[in-house]
Amino acid sequence: MIGLVGRKVGMTRIFKEDGVSVAVATALLVLGSAMPGTVMAAPFKASDIQPSNEHFVSVAASHRDADITKEANYDNKAAKAPGSVAIGSGASVAFEDKNGEGYGAREGIAIGQNATVKLVGAVCGDCTPEDPSSEGSIAIGRDSVSGGRGATSIGLGANSEAHGVSIGINATTSFSSIAIGVESKSSGKNAVAMGSSAKTEANNAIAIGNGASAKKQSDLAVGDGAKALDAQGSAFGVSATASGNGATAIGGVTSASGWLSTSIGYLSKSAGKGAYAGGASANANGEGAVSVGLESTSTGKHTAALGASANASAEAALALGASANASHANAVALGANSVTKAAVASNEATVNGVYYSGFAANNAASVVSLGDAGKERQLVNVAAGQISATSTDAINGSQLYLVASGLRDQMPVVYTTVNGKKAVKKPDGKFYELDDAGNVTSTVVPNADVIASMNDGNNSVTSPMTLANIKSTLPDTFSTTINPKDNSAATITTTQAAPILTPSQYNYAATLGDVLNAGWNLQANGGAVDFVKPYDKVNFASADGTVEIKPTTDGSTSKLDFKVKQTDLTVTDGKVVAPDNTNGSKFVNATTVANTVNNSGWKLGGNDKTAAGNLVKPSNNVNFINGKGTESAVVHDATTGDSTVTFNVKPNGTTINVTDEGVSVNTGNITAAQTNGNDAGKVTVADAEKGKVATVDNVAEAINSAGWKATATANGGEVEGTSDQLVKPGETVNYIAGKNIKLKQDGANFTVSTTENVTFTNANVNSTLTVGEGNNATQITSSVDGMKVAKADGSATRITNVAAGEKPTDAVNVSQLNAAKNAAKTEVVAGKQVNVTTSTGSNNQTIYTVNVNTTALPATVTDANNPAENGKLAVPTEGGLVTASDVANAINATYWKVGDNNGTVKSNISAGNQVNFVNGNGTTANVAVENGQTNVSYDVNVDGSTVVMKEVTDPNNPNKKIKQIAGNYTGQSGVTVNGNVIAAKTDGKTVTVNNDGALTLSDDVVNNLTNFEVTTGEHVDQFVANTAANSKKTRVKPGDVVTYASGKNIAIKQEGTTFTISTTENATFTNANVGNTLTVGEGNNATQITSSADGMKVAKADGSATRITNVAAGVNPTDAVNVSQLGGLKNDIHNMNNRLGKVNREARAGVAGANAAASLPQVYIPGKSMVAAAGGTFKGQNAFAVGYSRSSDNGKLILKLQGNANTQGDVGGGVGVGYQW
Repeated sequence: MIGLVGRKVGMTRIFKEDGVSVAVATALLVLGSAMPGTVMAAPFKASDIQPSNEHFVSVAASHRDADITKEANYDNKAAKAPGSVAIGSGASVAFEDKNGEGYGAREGIAIGQNATVKLVGAVCGDCTPEDPSSEGSIAIGRDSVSGGRGATSIGLGANSEAHGVSIGINATTSFSSIAIGVESKSSGKNAVAMGSSAKTEANNAIAIGNGASAKKQSDLAVGDGAKALDAQGSAFGVSATASGNGATAIGGVTSASGWLSTSIGYLSKSAGKGAYAGGASANANGEGAVSVGLESTSTGKHTAALGASANASAEAALALGASANASHANAVALGANSVTKAAVASNEATVNGVYYSGFAANNAASVVSLGDAGKERQLVNVAAGQISATSTDAINGSQLYLVASGLRDQMPVVYTTVNGKKAVKKPDGKFYELDDAGNVTSTVVPNADVIASMNDGNNSVTSPMTLANIKSTLPDTFSTTINPKDNSAATITTTQAAPILTPSQYNYAATLGDVLNAGWNLQANGGAVDFVKPYDKVNFASADGTVEIKPTTDGSTSKLDFKVKQTDLTVTDGKVVAPDNTNGSKFVNATTVANTVNNSGWKLGGNDKTAAGNLVKPSNNVNFINGKGTESAVVHDATTGDSTVTFNVKPNGTTINVTDEGVSVNTGNITAAQTNGNDAGKVTVADAEKGKVATVDNVAEAINSAGWKATATANGGEVEGTSDQLVKPGETVNYIAGKNIKLKQDGANFTVSTTENVTFTNANVNSTLTVGEGNNATQITSSVDGMKVAKADGSATRITNVAAGEKPTDAVNVSQLNAAKNAAKTEVVAGKQVNVTTSTGSNNQTIYTVNVNTTALPATVTDANNPAENGKLAVPTEGGLVTASDVANAINATYWKVGDNNGTVKSNISAGNQVNFVNGNGTTANVAVENGQTNVSYDVNVDGSTVVMKEVTDPNNPNKKIKQIAGNYTGQSGVTVNGNVIAAKTDGKTVTVNNDGALTLSDDVVNNLTNFEVTTGEHVDQFVANTAANSKKTRVKPGDVVTYASGKNIAIKQEGTTFTISTTENATFTNANVGNTLTVGEGNNATQITSSADGMKVAKADGSATRITNVAAGVNPTDAVNVSQLGGLKNDIHNMNNRLGKVNREARAGVAGANAAASLPQVYIPGKSMVAAAGGTFKGQNAFAVGYSRSSDNGKLILKLQGNANTQGDVGGGVGVGYQW
């Protein structure tokens, strides 16, 4: 505030220092007695007010000759030029005393922090050092700079040269130019840039509007984003662009890029030299192109398109009318929707077989179109054109009528109806009848009723006329030796080839000669006999009477029936018999011959040579095959054609011997199978006995002792029980379907597969887990980066039905994201056992300090002498939280006890200790972990010696016992019960125990030999869907093949007699249930997926949190969101906070501007004027106002205007007028 001369005025300013603490600074402003004084404003920080600092208000002497160092009221470091004013920290008005002649910014004004009025050499455009004056320059605003006579800079960072005016943040001008607006820049002499970021770059250029740009000399750009880019260009409208020399663009988003081109209308474009586009979206792209009308287009040189959507696209083309299209050079499209086509040169034509040529103007250059196909227009009011050989005039309808009428009457052949009336064919393709006067009637003549008739000399078609001089088509043929045409000699025609005609010759007229020359060829046995012409005679007769000829006729058609006389053949005792009378010379039907021969043949006889059996007919085969112990041999003699058949007995030298006395059999012995050892169940034969024949008893004994071993092995899976089990003939092998396995029996074929719905305790997928099929499939893979979820093609997919996350590593759904976005605020409240305090940080941010109530845990357990509490941790009575280290120490201090049978404590087991379960004497320790539970059991170790038990009882049924039997077998002969052997029980059918204890087969041993039975196990229906329990047994006979078929998801590997059944590497399930953990991947790359009532949990192999990657952006409320969406929300919140802060600062700066404007004093003396300055502040924002007021000579009328600028870079102003009385 400026007070009276010599009076101290107090100024108090409230501001923030370092963005946190609040300081209050008070400065005293002292005005000197000199009229033009310099005022220095208080510093921004309270620490700047020190006794050693310069004076904040300095007033320099007002005359040049004064001694500045002595006559100034105060230290004059900032305002050095005579009559200058400097207000603000770092504000300065330059002055230099050179050779006793001072020069500089006389009477300059610098107001604002670091505001500067420089010497003319510092900021100068066209001025010279010989005229180095910045007299009267004004710089108002922080960091504003002005240099040169009469330069004015108002605003933060504003900069102007001589005679220039810069108003706004960072507004910049050159010599004698104007820049008004934030970041506006006027670089050329006498240029004007008005608007935010408006810019001129050449002399005399004008740019008005936000972002408007005038680049070359005398350019004019008016409008938001308007651009004039070449010399003397003009752009008017939002985003209008004139980029051609002398181009003009008028309208929103218009473009004129051609030299001297013009565009008028929204989105119009002119791109060629001198092109003109007028109308919304009009486009003129070509030299001299003209486009007038909505969406009209002219894209060729010298083209013109006039009318809405008119289009001229070829050189010199003209399109006149809405949607007219001239797409050919020099073509004209007249009228709405008219379309041009390419001109066709025409010098000849053929119409109805008449050839015309020699047309005048036969090389057409282009076309004029009055319409389009189906949309033709009439060209009316056409004068009759000149008819001559060189005329190119248009012909009107009357001229064509006379021509058509004359042609009709002079044509020798015309269209007529079947009734003899003339007809004409109209362009619609129909025939119409003429009346007697020759006028066309409306009677339509069907095409089938139209014929061609001769027109006689009287123009009549009812009098027959002779048509002569027609050329024959067929060659002459002769039935006599005289040519009837000229009585010359001729050769009789015995054969004639059919004429070969072209397609058009089939429609030739036939002459009388063609009719008489036509005929047909008569041949006998493929040889020519005669050419039969019209009126020739043909006679059919039977020479030897074997053929009967019978003619018939109905007056219009004659028929000749030829019947060959036949006889029959017979078969007697396999022989064919022919008739022996006159019928023997008759013909026999081919079918009769074939049937007779096929029914003949011969019979076979035995040793008594008596024929027996069926007749051996032609094509039957007689095979001589080997019998039991015999060998057949068939020898064919090619010379005689005889075949000899011989049968011999076939001995093998071991089992059968053949001598002159007969055939004998060698018998051998089969050794029974062992019950134990590697060869258990295997029947052997001594080397000496190999190849011999065994007796039935010996075979039965061997079979009863034989068998095959069944065992279970693991190959990537788990087994229970691995001992070899001998399976003997007649015993049943049960294939039991376990959990997740489906077993199907089809006779001797067993198909093992997984069920459609499987449940696993743990499941590992080493590569890709696919859920669903086809395009609906989802692929889940895992790597060190985490789990990846993708579509079948690998693209990102959404994870839907995601519950709202609770823990820091939980996935969030879109509803949570939207809720966070809508809330856009942070609220921290104290909870149970939690305290929250707030403070303000160095950057004015809010800091929340969260503390929890803690409770210490004891590091040792209770007294060990107290058995009831030994090893337990005392529970604190406080309800506070504990630290992780306290928990760990407490856990490590607890233990559990291990005692013997008497309860004596042997050891204390603390956390981290290992307990080993070891084998004892005769026992084996078993430690198994299943579903997180550890089970320890001990088995009795059988060392191979006999275990003797008095009595074995079923614990589930005490009544079931192994009873003693007679006998006294001990030692290694078997398992003993009370000293006696357990006897085998048989069913009395398949296997029988004889009195001597041997096993024998029943009488059908030959047919059933080593039978065994297979069936599905009991209770299989409890585990496998659609598989019946206790299926029917199927007996496997010798030679039968038992097939182990791999069903769905099952792989079977055979190594000799070992079959390994496992699931396939790539398994497909309709539904899969994992009861505990689903593991995807292997090793460190594995990802574990578990599910509970709280939702699905995804973790790495060590249980730590992992990322879900390749997640598409969520859409629905329960979809998962990805980091980009969360980051976007964070940015939105941050940007919103910034915008709110910006709005708040701008509002406070606006209030400061109002305070500054309200503080401006005004003139009160009639006939006087006043220039005033004032400052204002409001909640940390500052503003400066400059005003001018004028009072009329009588003091009744007062005019007042003001402008203000604030620390947010905003500029305001106001004007008022008042009348007082």
